[in-house]
Formats: sequence, structure tokens, C-alpha cells
Amino acid sequence: MGAKFSAADYIQLGLDRKKLIDEVSCLVRPYDALLFPTVAAIAPPIHEVEQSDEDYVRWNMLLLRNTGLVNLLDGCAATIPCHAPGEPPVGFSVAGMSCSDKHVLAVAQAVEAALFSITEGTEKSPPERSRL
Repeated sequence: MGAKFSAADYIQLGLDRKKLIDEVSCLVRPYDALLFPTVAAIAPPIHEVEQSDEDYVRWNMLLLRNTGLVNLLDGCAATIPCHAPGEPPVGFSVAGMSCSDKHVLAVAQAVEAALFSITEGTEKSPPERSRL
């Protein structure tokens, strides 16, 4: 795969990525976080992905698209479950740029509490999660 990539191409790619990270950092600086669906589609049943290599690659690229963008930008993110009981699991991502982990986690905690109070119809807090 990388055999056609020269050392100069690799170095240029790193420089281009750094420039992109710097530009996006400036654009998102005024905001507390980026909010988006964790994945672009609900994950399919395994048998649907195993039908062919093309199906696997298509689903893999679609499901990793949003999280891959955060990784490309050297960011960090937390995902919050936001599906209704009995429905397929989906997540809501709260993301930020490099070294904003504590802030992103604080925003994610606030968003989770707000979503929980809306879906549960109470002012209760979401269930406690273990801390790393």
C-alpha cells in the first residue's frame, strides 16, 4: 500500500495535516464542542457485512467516517448513548481539538444530563459511569 508513497510525499502529508489541524482549530475555537452523530448509519447485522469484501469496506468506511475525522484532526471525543429503549444503539459525539479532553468530557457530561432529563422526563441525573 505505501510502496508508491515516497518519503517526500509522507513528509508533505504530515505538513498538510498540521495545516488542516491549525485551520480547523481556529474555526472551532469560539465553540464549546463539536456535536455530531457518532456514526453515519446504524450498524448493519453482521451477515450483511460478511457478504463480500466490498460490503465490508463500504460499511466500515461509513461507520468510521465521523470518528475518523476527529482522529485526522488530532482531536478527542466522547460518545453518549442516545437511543430509545429497545432501539438499535446509536451515539451522539461531543468532540474537541487536541488537548481539550477535560473540557470535552465536562461538556459531554452536561449534554448527557440534558438528554437524560429530556428522555426520562425528570431532573434526575444519568446513571453513574465508572471513571478511568
